[in-house]
Amino acid sequence: MKGLGAFLITIALSVGLVSCVYPPPFPEQYNLTISSTEGGSVTTPGEGTFTYWDMDVVELVAEADEGYQFVEWTGDVRTIGDVNAANTTITVSDDYSITANFEVTTPIYGTYSRVHVVIQGPEEVVFDWTTDQCDMEDIPDMPARAFRDADGKVQLIATHYSGRRMIGDDLNSVTRDCRVIMSSDKDPDPSKYNDREWLASLYTLDGETIYALIHNEYQGHQHPGMSITGDYLKNWYNSITYAKSDDKGESYSHAAAPGHLVASLPYRYVPEEGPSGIALGSNIIHNPEDDYYYVLLHVFQETTQISDVSIMRTRTLNDPQSWRAWNGTEFAIAFVNPYTDTPDDPAQYVPQPVVATGGSLTFNTYLGKYIVVGAGMMYDFRDQTLREGFVFALSDDLIHWSPPELIMEVRLPYPSRPWTDERLAYPSLIDPGDASRNFEMTGQEPYLYYTRFHPCTEENWCLNRDLVRAPIRFIEETNITAWEFDRPGDDEGWIPVNQLSYFTISGGILKASSCGTDPFMRLDDVLNLEANKYNIVEIRMRVSDGNCAGLYFATVDDGQWGEETAIHFAIAPSSQFQTYKIDMASRSTWSGKISQIRLDPTDAEADIEIDYIRIYTENT
Repeated sequence: MKGLGAFLITIALSVGLVSCVYPPPFPEQYNLTISSTEGGSVTTPGEGTFTYWDMDVVELVAEADEGYQFVEWTGDVRTIGDVNAANTTITVSDDYSITANFEVTTPIYGTYSRVHVVIQGPEEVVFDWTTDQCDMEDIPDMPARAFRDADGKVQLIATHYSGRRMIGDDLNSVTRDCRVIMSSDKDPDPSKYNDREWLASLYTLDGETIYALIHNEYQGHQHPGMSITGDYLKNWYNSITYAKSDDKGESYSHAAAPGHLVASLPYRYVPEEGPSGIALGSNIIHNPEDDYYYVLLHVFQETTQISDVSIMRTRTLNDPQSWRAWNGTEFAIAFVNPYTDTPDDPAQYVPQPVVATGGSLTFNTYLGKYIVVGAGMMYDFRDQTLREGFVFALSDDLIHWSPPELIMEVRLPYPSRPWTDERLAYPSLIDPGDASRNFEMTGQEPYLYYTRFHPCTEENWCLNRDLVRAPIRFIEETNITAWEFDRPGDDEGWIPVNQLSYFTISGGILKASSCGTDPFMRLDDVLNLEANKYNIVEIRMRVSDGNCAGLYFATVDDGQWGEETAIHFAIAPSSQFQTYKIDMASRSTWSGKISQIRLDPTDAEADIEIDYIRIYTENT
């Protein structure tokens, strides 16, 4: 009986046990929360919080953005198959939170854009002083301006203080009209702001009435008792005044001086303390977004003798007192006449700088930005040299400007430079294709107008100057990924692979020596570049020997180097750096995602120096 009882109890317990687990309960459910860092995303199953059954196996796929690469999964990763793989799985057995981590694969310089200029053709003479002058002093002495009058004629103004114009059916056919359209009063009293007068910035709404801002120079050295040394620049005191034409630009006049004063520094003329004052820094341009008219200003403070470039605006072109200049925060400076007003703090009436150069101002429809063109000096940090020439800068709002970029190197007419040298000055942009009345817009291929100073002789009185123009083309390069090698010892991911020794980075240059005929280096990082977004590789380098170089690339799909993914290009051994532009779109295999690139810099034993390697989109 004891045995049977024991058996019955066992059966009863067994039956009871079975009845407790049948039917089986539902398994547990858990939350899986997925996120990612900057540079990519989780595409499978996505990002957010997802609910799964206990022990579900979930596929994970992380995809890097262009210029980034996947690094690892972090968080609750103990059941992830491979934390270092972008494509892996996770087994859900609890509430988990995981993150896909990405990092930049491009160099520290990242991706940026730039614009450069190409001179499209030969220089064309617009005004030849030897054949077109009306008198000896008929010279192009200001940046060229243009407008269309009420008769449909184009008038081009680039004149001296005896104002004349060029006129024609279009910019390609203008010729000199010898009639003087505005003379200078040459008043010896500096408080009248009425000495030498240049037609400098013009604007018309209807082609009948022309509003003009005048570059007004008081030249103290020209007036008895108003200078000590007779030096022109030391006794140069500048202001901006206003004039108007009511006859389509055939003549200009102004109110009795100084009622025509527009802009002056709050300081009176002091002999030998020039150059000082405010001079015009551009043509007038209308901004349709706020309905203001803008013009740039050169500001020469007599206390520093440094020229800044500021800006002023108005909505009332026919009111010389309506212009307001930039004070560093807003357009709040109302100019004062220091001969009639004595402000407590004159410094508050000095316009503040916005841009590093001035001369010509347009809105460029190709770049979608305002562009200023001027002349000046630029320091090239790579070559550690000063470069002088015509430059440009870009802006979205006329206040914040890009650093100046060089258009072309030229010799400028600095006072210390011998007048026996040929020099260039007064650049401006004008586009014959612009249909606006005041030529306020330029496209991708405008003309660069400027004055060419010919060497001085006794016969030409140092007045032999021609107005010329050259066709130029703007090229915008976007999505630039660059290796500039500007940090000593930092190879930025490039490694020598074959027949390269002494591989070092110094002085902003990657330097190496090839010890055979097949040297090459490659990028050790994974690029992940979309090929259809990049069409140019640009390399600036110099080699001491060799005839041919090669650029190889591998795609994410095949990952292989080969001649079908290579472009070979001719090189020129030289002691000077050469720039090579390789059209990657010429290779049909340049498609999909580019994972790596390889450079074969020469095909000979040679010394090699590479300034930079850039990949970008050239927008045409």
